[in-house]
Amino acid sequence: MDEGPVTLAARVINCIADLLVTVLPIPMVFKLQMPVRQRAAVIVPFSLGFVVTIAGIMRTWYIYKSLIAHYDMNSYAYPLWISAVVEIDLGVVSSFSVP
Repeated sequence: MDEGPVTLAARVINCIADLLVTVLPIPMVFKLQMPVRQRAAVIVPFSLGFVVTIAGIMRTWYIYKSLIAHYDMNSYAYPLWISAVVEIDLGVVSSFSVP
């Protein structure tokens, strides 16, 4: 089995899941009976998930470049691993900031 398309498909599904996990709670917070300032204080940490989603999209791009477009792991392996570490670290940091 060719690892490029399978890995890319898994990453695309992961990016969509990241986006859904980030977006779904925000409308519920808007419906809460709270002052606007408190709602904003809850929405801002939830919105950090967008940064994680962007990092995931960058990682998906480097997977595409290294495994499908060029098939040159030497050129794109370093940015791919850096983007993977950044995505994981941002996910951990943003999960600790949610109240």
